[in-house]
This record gives sequence, structure tokens and C-alpha cells, in this order.
Amino acid sequence: MVQCKVTTGHSIISPLFLEWADAILERRKKNYSESIRHYRKIISARPDWYSARLQLATVLYLNKDILSVKEQLRKLRSEALSQDTAGLIDRFIARIQKTDHWSFRGGFTYLNEKNINNVPPLRTNYRKMETWKTAVG
Repeated sequence: MVQCKVTTGHSIISPLFLEWADAILERRKKNYSESIRHYRKIISARPDWYSARLQLATVLYLNKDILSVKEQLRKLRSEALSQDTAGLIDRFIARIQKTDHWSFRGGFTYLNEKNINNVPPLRTNYRKMETWKTAVG
């Protein structure tokens, strides 16, 4: 994060906005763990910034941390949000539920084999290979 205060004419840019910019840049570089760290720092200082929380959920999803995504979306959904934002969150939750499932596939085969251990017949003389060949073939 940039450690200096940036002035633009009359005002000073808040360090949290610089943190947010760093989070966005790290996300664009696909450095998701650093982006998550920046977003968490923002949310710890300003838990009422719902856009930052939604962007954190997006980066957590890209980082495949599904449990944390669900937690952030539940926190967002519990707030009084606009219909558009609530719809966006609901679609996000539906997408996660659609992709967050396990599927198992398998099969069984029945083999009717009397000689499962491939044991030679009794009285096989191992010195005479003819007996072995007739028993097997």
C-alpha cells in the first residue's frame, strides 16, 4: 500500500481509498490473497461499505474460498439493500449453490468366476507343462 497522503487540489485522499485501489490492482494481477488482505483491512475499518464487502466476496470466490464467500454474502443479505443489489447477491448465492455440490459416480461389475484365485487344478504336475496347458487352455 502507498504510505503517503495524496493531495488533489483541495482535499486529501483517504488511506482507505488507496487500500481499495491496491485491492483492485492485486485482483487484476490475480494475486487474490493480497487483494483479500486489502479488502479485509477496509471492511475492518468500515464494515458499512457494502461495495467493498461485495468485491471481497467476488475475490474470495475467485480464490475458491466458498465458505468465506457464503459468510460475506450472508452478512450483505442481512442488511437493508436496494432491490438491484439484493437481486445481484441472490444470483451470486444461487451460482455458488449450483457450483458447490459433490457428485459421486461409480459402478459395480459382477464376475461369475469359479477360480477367482487362479489356482491350478489338483494333481497338476508342474514338471509336465502339458498338464498345465490343458488345465489353463
